[in-house]
Amino acid sequence: MAILSPAARPATHAGRRKRILFIGCAAFLVAAAIGFWFISANWPSRFRKIRPMLEDDLASQVTVTSYHRTYFPNPGFVAPASLFAVKQPSISLLSGTPK
Repeated sequence: MAILSPAARPATHAGRRKRILFIGCAAFLVAAAIGFWFISANWPSRFRKIRPMLEDDLASQVTVTSYHRTYFPNPGFVAPASLFAVKQPSISLLSGTPK
């Protein structure tokens, strides 16, 4: 029985498996990055989407000096320093009836 040197041994499937595993991991990471970007860009409660809605619904100018996003348990954002400047001072915000 002859002993083959490492260079003369037949190729195993280990190199092919590593290559397939590497390609699979790389494809997964690319798909995860694209998914994260898509979700981040289309997040339902983005401040730039909510601010015009607040200004229209409350008939006031909304000024927020700081805010941060929340993901769990309720996705959205928290704006602790908010200022609402009423555009129409003749309407009472508490009762909703004209003075």
